[in-house]
Amino acid sequence: RISYEHPFFTMEQEELLGTQERKGQLDIWLDGELLKIDKWQFVPVLFETAFGMGDSVEPVKVGDISLRGKIDRIEILGNEHDGFKFLIADYKSSASAVPTIGDLRSGQAFQVPLYLAAAQDFLEKCYGIEATPAGGAYYIFNPRFDKKSKKYDAAKPFLVPQSLKDSIGARGHHTWLKDESELFNSIETVGASAEAIAFKMGEGEYFAEPSHDKHCQQCSYASVCRIREVNVSDNETERTEEES
Repeated sequence: RISYEHPFFTMEQEELLGTQERKGQLDIWLDGELLKIDKWQFVPVLFETAFGMGDSVEPVKVGDISLRGKIDRIEILGNEHDGFKFLIADYKSSASAVPTIGDLRSGQAFQVPLYLAAAQDFLEKCYGIEATPAGGAYYIFNPRFDKKSKKYDAAKPFLVPQSLKDSIGARGHHTWLKDESELFNSIETVGASAEAIAFKMGEGEYFAEPSHDKHCQQCSYASVCRIREVNVSDNETERTEEES
């Protein structure tokens, strides 16, 4: 247990609250939220919304699989007359943790598309809101400082169609989808990929093949995974080939 006099506590306090010389993460976060009031037209309506967990909303069916999870934030744009669009937001500790479109297309970034499918389902069933997916956004707790705009780049749109660019008002360079059909195709493709993976797992066909070592660091299933054994076996094979 760390006492309040411990230097680690002071370091963490300065990181969160800042000092006279620099802003803390909390100030930077609040500044980002205030800046969004003018340019970001999507309005946050739900926070930490769980589905399929405990007493929360029941699991959501996507094809033949049942999803459960917790969505950090759901934001909505529109009205009953013109219709609603919604955005899924996820919090990340740093920009390096944000996936790219390339990660999505290579089958490594399922979260936002699956959460969009799930949220569309329970928004209608539980809240009576018929809303169209508009993509996602990642909010960075420790964002990069943009020297050009002299502001922190704390919001990263993801899978957002170009037609909604003005509604987002995000600063900096971002990758936008060509149109809404590309977003809907991404949701459908990821759903089909998730179904295929679930089917293979049910058949016992699930191989330890992470694309990068960092994916193992916070994995919830590390204790039952065979990746260490696979790595040891590969290293032994390499040594045997070198010796021969």
